[in-house]
This record gives sequence, structure tokens and C-alpha cells, in this order.
Amino acid sequence: MHWHTTLTRHLFSIGIFAVACAAFMAPAAPAHAVGVKYFEGQPPVVSSGGSSIIRFHCHNQDGYKIYKIIPGTGDTSGGSAVGGKIGGATYQLVAAGGSEDVYYNTGPLYTTTEYSGECHDNTFTGYDYAYAQTTITVSAPPPPAQPTSTFTSDKTSYAYNDNAGLSWSSTNMTACNVWNTTDNILYSGGPTSGNVSTGAWGGLKQNPTTFTLSCAPQNGSANIVKNITVSVAPAPAADLCPSLAGTQASYPAGSSPAGSCTCPSTYTYTQSTNTCTAPASSGTITATLIARVNGTQTTGMTLGQSAVLTGTFAAPSGQTLTYTSITDNVGASLTGASGATNPRTYTFSPTGTGSFLFHARAASNANPNATNYASRTITVCPASQPWNGSSCAAASPTDVCTNIAGTQTTPPANGTSSGGLCSCNSGYTLQGASCVVNQAVAPPTLAITGNNVANNVAVTLGQPVTIRGTYAAASGDAIIFTALNDNNNNALPGTSNTTAASPKTYTFTATAPGQYVFYPAALTAAYPSWNNYGKSLMVTVNCPVGQAQQGGACVAAVDVCTNIAGTQATPPANGTSSGGLCSCNSGYSLQGASCVPVAACSGAHQVGTPPNCTCDVGYQMQGGSCVQVQCPGANEVNWPTCSCASGYTRDSGTNMCIRQPVLNISVNGLDAVRVRKGASVTITWNASGVASGSCRITTNAGTTIASGDSGTTAATVGNQTTYRLTCTNDAGSATTKEANVTLIPELIEQ
Repeated sequence: MHWHTTLTRHLFSIGIFAVACAAFMAPAAPAHAVGVKYFEGQPPVVSSGGSSIIRFHCHNQDGYKIYKIIPGTGDTSGGSAVGGKIGGATYQLVAAGGSEDVYYNTGPLYTTTEYSGECHDNTFTGYDYAYAQTTITVSAPPPPAQPTSTFTSDKTSYAYNDNAGLSWSSTNMTACNVWNTTDNILYSGGPTSGNVSTGAWGGLKQNPTTFTLSCAPQNGSANIVKNITVSVAPAPAADLCPSLAGTQASYPAGSSPAGSCTCPSTYTYTQSTNTCTAPASSGTITATLIARVNGTQTTGMTLGQSAVLTGTFAAPSGQTLTYTSITDNVGASLTGASGATNPRTYTFSPTGTGSFLFHARAASNANPNATNYASRTITVCPASQPWNGSSCAAASPTDVCTNIAGTQTTPPANGTSSGGLCSCNSGYTLQGASCVVNQAVAPPTLAITGNNVANNVAVTLGQPVTIRGTYAAASGDAIIFTALNDNNNNALPGTSNTTAASPKTYTFTATAPGQYVFYPAALTAAYPSWNNYGKSLMVTVNCPVGQAQQGGACVAAVDVCTNIAGTQATPPANGTSSGGLCSCNSGYSLQGASCVPVAACSGAHQVGTPPNCTCDVGYQMQGGSCVQVQCPGANEVNWPTCSCASGYTRDSGTNMCIRQPVLNISVNGLDAVRVRKGASVTITWNASGVASGSCRITTNAGTTIASGDSGTTAATVGNQTTYRLTCTNDAGSATTKEANVTLIPELIEQ
């Protein structure tokens, strides 16, 4: 007698079975069941147009079928062997056979596609089968290439009738045109890269002259246009006096008779100034330069006021003044370029705040080269910090951004304030107290040197300084314009701020001793506002050995204070000299070589006695004033350690203090659960301290099943699954947390 075992599959509840026995002569049937060992894509993820190999292995089977599942609607009963719609999707038969180990090539795929595999056995009693499914994910194609172009000229300034060399290149363009838009001349039409010399169309004559590159992108967007503006020197003047050296556009000053090419018999002709110079006499020009606001002499003013500068000049006995002027810090005349008017006056009405340097400049028949003989620096204070007689008053902080922690006296860079609330400009996001560029692009790198020395360089009057600025954009960014600027952020002569050239150089030769500040600046695609990014160069111009600075000039050193160590060319500020001895004005005392106030330091938050003024705790000296020390980064506290505020953490990639991300995810209320295959589970999640709307829920197969910063969703479990919550923190980096679901093993009796 034999027993026959019947397979009970997928038993999930208690059942009662009855066994009936009968005698028969047939041998016992062997244990037999169809099963799938693996049904998988290699690789499971392909790029658009790529293919994958589906590896399919069964056991105890005599045939297999592979179906490609095409999403659709409707249903056809039965479902034929070559395809049909079952359960709302079309099952298209793509392979069939009798092998146990199958390798099926999907061919090119352009969308994510699901496949179903079936093993069957028709030889065993009855019909037995097993099936499995797998998905081949198609990744998104890369974005289309972006059009770019560059346009340069061989120089930024040209002689009259000179030729310019222009070069251009581009990517992803169909055609480019190169124009002289000033003279309406087309130099090149069509080539997307190349170079051209303008000489074939005649020399340059118009100042300024603008060249234009206009390229048509392959993607059909609007033309990309770039301009280069250059300077062109005027046409040379005719030589009125061939008998004299050089070329004279006018008759020499002081000629005899006037308007001729002849100098008086005792005079000397100077070609550089085209002047008949009288015999030299001893002595140096003296000058004073003072400023008055509302009639009161001062060294400072408040923005919105006007100051009258008065320069007075005196020539030594036997000399005659030939030129007087009040000039700015780079020697440009503010009161006319000729004449010897004395005194000279200039009304200064500033449009910005800062320190402004002026010079009293003069020449005589014995000293024909115009020289600075006196200087005056005027400090212009903002209206919120008016001039108090010695400095700008301390400002009362006003919080213009109540939606940002701490007191913000101005809106963040690239942001605006309205009604006490601050927001960022288009393309920027508010993070802490800063508006940061949406894309993770670092600022450009700028550098400036003088004679190859960074930060500070010292030279002797008359010695040239080669100022060199370099500019480099970060990865993912592009330089639009670069500049070399003076202390008023005006482009230096001969350097253009409408090109992207790097490096840029300028040769500076000072005409007066003192300190001069220069800045590099750049404008990029990701940072479209001019900025020097904290880079500057200080040039200190000293007098030659044996000379001393007197006002804005170097003169032979004469010790007017024999009671002070060293050689003093002038008495100390707030002091006088008499008979070779120096003393201080009332209210000042002589300390070393300086007259210092007897009273205590008067500046806000200053302590001590001049000249040894220091600042209260929590303040530091900047430009003679005590300013409150604050941590530089947003959401930083506890200067000088500058740690992150409560609820914030320091991001290792950007070194910024960002909100502490907190992520929570659970399945059926737990971090990990075990369920039976086919069971439904509930996934619950929430996140804080992350970018709004950045969170999504994915499975270990890469499928996104939900999104949002919090929520609940249901899923049916067919395999061991990891549900992953992924969010973006304030620094733009991904942070994740997982919950796992494993299957309870099923007992299958055979």
C-alpha cells in the first residue's frame, strides 16, 4: 500500500484535513515542484537606448515563457500565448523555450520596463508553474549642451590709425558675426571661431570703438552677444615749430615775441612742457589746502553736505607761479588744467562715504614740473553716523530683518528688506542670515600684487609699480568681466572693466608720497555683482633718502624741531615751531615726535590715553574706531570661538552652520518589521531642519513611492524591502534614514 502526498501551498490559517486510504498497484510518485531560482536584469539600470540581459533559471520544469509588461487599460479574458491584457496591463510574449538556464537580451530600452517570467511543467500529474518579475530602470538622458562663446582683443588701447587683432571661439553655435559697431563694418560673417586683423578695413580712428561678437546657438535660443570697447588715441597734431626738438601743437609758453617759436635769450626751452623757462632761482613753492563746511574748517563731513576746499600758493622770491590746481588722489585737476589762479577753490559734494584725498599742486618758472605741495584727506560719514568733529558717530543698530536671528542693520548681500522682513533676489536662497546662490558654485578666486608682492608694497617716489590682478572662476561658473580699480573703485586708466581678461596689469608711478589702495574686481555668471572678495593692495610711496614729506611733496629735509629726536621737516600736527624748537598747542602734550590730546581717549568704547587708545572687551580697533566684534558666519555665536547656535550644526563641506537635520521613518510604527509575503504595510515619516519639499521615500530597488517632508503611505510587500527617507539639508547635501521589512519564511511541503 502507498501514501500519496498532496501539496498544500500558501497555508495562512489552521485547517483540518481528512486522509482516505485505498490500495493500488502503481508506484509512489516522486516529489516534484516547479521553482524559480533567479529572474534578474544584468544590469538592472541602463541609460536611454541601452540594453540589459535578463538571466532566468528554473528547476523541475519543461518550458519557460518571458513576457514584457506594457501598461494599459481594459482586460481580455484568457490571455493567449502570444499576449493579452490581464489585470489592466498588456503581457507581450517575447521569449519561450525549454531550457532551465536562459539569457534574454532586452534590446534598446527608452523607458523603465517590467518583465514577467513563467516556468511550467506539463509532464507531471496536473499542470504546475512558478513565476517571477523584475524591472529594468532607464535613467534620464543628460541635459543638452549649452552654447558658450569667448571674444578678446590683443590690446585695450590703440594709437590713431592702428590695427586691432580680434579672436573668438564658441561651442554649440551655428554661426558667428564679428562687427565694428562704431563704424558699422562687418569683419567676419559665419565662422564660429577664428581671428581677424582690422587693418584690411582701414586703421582705427574713433574713440571709443566697440567690437561686437554675435553668435546663433544650435538650440535655437536668442543670439549670445559680447562687446569689447577699446580706446583710440587722437590724431597727432601738426608741428608748429620744426626748429625746436619734438612736435609742438602750440607755441611755447613764455616765447618772445609771444606766439613765436623763440625763447628769450636767458631762458631755456623745455620740450616735455613746451615752455620757455626762466633761469632757476633758489627756493621751493609753499602751499596750504584747507576744507570748510558752512564756514568752519574741518577734516570731515556728513553725506549730503558740501565742503569748500581752498588752496593757496606762494612762490619764492624771484619766481613766478605758472600753474596752480586742486587735484584728486590720482592727479586729475578739479579746478581747470591751466593758469596760475591763486587761491584756487573747489566745492566737494560727495555721493558716497569714505576717505577722499586731495592735493594742492603748483609749478613756477623755476620749478616747471607741476608738483603736489600740500594735501588734505576728508572723511565722509553716512547720515546715520554724522561727523562729530573728530570721527563718524557710532550708528544705532536697527534690525531690518526681523525674520532672521540677531540684529541685521542691512539686508544680506543679494537680498532686499521690506517692512522689516528680508528676502533674497531671484536665483538666491535664504540660509541663516545669508542669501546663497541656488546652485552650489564657489566664489571666484582673485589676487592682486605690486611688483610681484601681495598685500603691501613700499617704493620710493618716482619708482614704478606693476600692479597685476588675476581672476579665476570656480567649477561650474564663468568670468564675465574683470577690473583693476583705484581706491574709489574706478577702473584704472588703460584698463577696461568690460572684458574678462586675466591677468590685467597697470603701471603706477606716483607723483606724490603717500599711501594708495588698489582693488581687483570680478563679475561672474553665478555672482553677477561686482566684488573684490576681500582682496586689495596698499602701495606706500616714500620720499628719497635725504628728503622728507611736506604736505603732498618731498622736500629737502630741514630739522625744524631740534628738541625732537631725528630730522623733523614740519612741526607735529597740533604743534608749532619757533627758533628750531617745537611745542604743542593748548590741550596737547609732546610725546616723542607727536602732539597728543591731554584728555582721555574720546571715541565710543575707547579707553586709555592717546596715543595708546584701546577698546572695551568685545570691541576691536578698526580705522581709529572701536567696532563690535561679531562672528563672521550666519548662525554663529560665542566669539572668538564662533561655534554654531543651538539647533544648528557645522557642515563639513561648506563650513556653514546649518539647521540640524532630524529624520524619522517607520514601518507599522517600528524601525524594522517581519511580515508575510503579500502583506500590506504602512510607512510613516517626518523631517525637520531640511530644505522644504526636498524629501522622498524610495525602495532598495530605486523606486520612488512617495514625496514630501512628512506623510503616510501604504505598500504591499513582495520581497525583503528597505524603505529609505532621503532629504536635502541647508548645505545642499543628501541625508537619509531607513526602515527595513523582512519576510516570514513560508513552509512548503513537498
